[in-house]
Amino acid sequence: MIPLNIKNKLYLLFLSLPLLLFLQCGLNTYPYLYPPDTVARLTGSDGIFVISNRSDNDPDVFLGYELYYKFYNFTDATVTMASDDRSIFSVEQPTPTDITRLGFRRVNTVPDTDRTTRSPMIPISYGDRNNSFNIRLDFTGVSSTSAETAIPPIIPEVIYSTNPTVYLYRQVLDPDDDSPIKNKYKSFGDLVNNFGPRDADLPPGRATLSLYIFAYGKYNKVYNIYSKPLWLGYIDYTER
Repeated sequence: MIPLNIKNKLYLLFLSLPLLLFLQCGLNTYPYLYPPDTVARLTGSDGIFVISNRSDNDPDVFLGYELYYKFYNFTDATVTMASDDRSIFSVEQPTPTDITRLGFRRVNTVPDTDRTTRSPMIPISYGDRNNSFNIRLDFTGVSSTSAETAIPPIIPEVIYSTNPTVYLYRQVLDPDDDSPIKNKYKSFGDLVNNFGPRDADLPPGRATLSLYIFAYGKYNKVYNIYSKPLWLGYIDYTER
């Protein structure tokens, strides 16, 4: 015959098993994604950012990269960028949501609103995902806009050898654009001649551009996962 106190303990254990199983089922664990390595970071002047794809991300999870931008007022850009960076990394695993709260916007890779910039915005083909190679983000010429150099506007490019070139656009519409494509997104180049009151991403006066990049992937083809963000650097623009 089992003593009463042991019966009670067994009964409580029996009742708690479903709860324990439920809690264990709810603890999702996700693969870790590594951000790219920095090869060349820009600090003021325009030019080419270079990142290196890491070989230690799982190719069945890692899909490519997501790029976010923010324009700062040139006068206090250094202080404000440092403050934002501290805020971003005040949490253990910053996400795109954390940086968009600070005013960062996702870069577009399509020129018009009839199409959607898919994730990842910089796709990496399966055979390259666990290889080491450099990717260039060419922002050459974007900061020196003037009446002579701003036509056509500079459109930054993402280039690596086995992938078609990806073109980068801001999240601001160009209502004055006279091309056949309506609702076209503005470039990162022509801030002087093609500036308007609808440019919600620009501060008054001279601007400084800052960029962060995430490695992006999907777990079980359902869950979006991101690496920690990597700061690529900044570009100071001329006066508007």
